[in-house]
Amino acid sequence: MTDFNPEPGEIEDTIWSMQEYIIQTLRIPDAGEFQMNGKGEIYLKGNEVRIQHESVLLEIVDYNEEKGEPVYNESGEREGGDKLLFTI
Repeated sequence: MTDFNPEPGEIEDTIWSMQEYIIQTLRIPDAGEFQMNGKGEIYLKGNEVRIQHESVLLEIVDYNEEKGEPVYNESGEREGGDKLLFTI
């Protein structure tokens, strides 16, 4: 086994790349006036790295001027399942 000695910033770059890859793979929108709530687990199955996930889309329905924040309502649009991320 080899030692893992990352350069400064290498771990952060890797995490950012993985985040972008998961966003693209799961087709998660990442811009606009909405919010998504969800959860998931990344796991190994043999030589596969997989994700079991679920999410629900929330849409902005109003804006609370007093609190200075949007008011969301569940749209009913749900996404989820078990998906292969990559093979190692």
